[in-house]
Amino acid sequence: MAISGFDFSNGGQLFALLAGWAYVYESLADFLATLKRDNIVQAFAFFLLFLIHTFLYSGIFIQIGHIIMPFRAVTYVMPSVNVLRSLVYLEFANAVHEPCDDAE
Repeated sequence: MAISGFDFSNGGQLFALLAGWAYVYESLADFLATLKRDNIVQAFAFFLLFLIHTFLYSGIFIQIGHIIMPFRAVTYVMPSVNVLRSLVYLEFANAVHEPCDDAE
């Protein structure tokens, strides 16, 4: 592609990783819905709370070393930390970049 230069050779692995990640979160949502059959809105709120904390503590916005210890323990439980690192690795594993030219 002209804009991103994305290498589609790892596309199958990326799709499988994203599908597995989505399955984990869908299973969590179903589990919370079965626990809270009487109030599905509360189950959905718990799921959104988990999803927000997943992105907040996954190392995208804040480095994991800078998170205080009780919340850093949560990062070791959430699968998004490893999934995001794997996605970045798969995208740039076979990347070939042109060297910078020296200014004349």
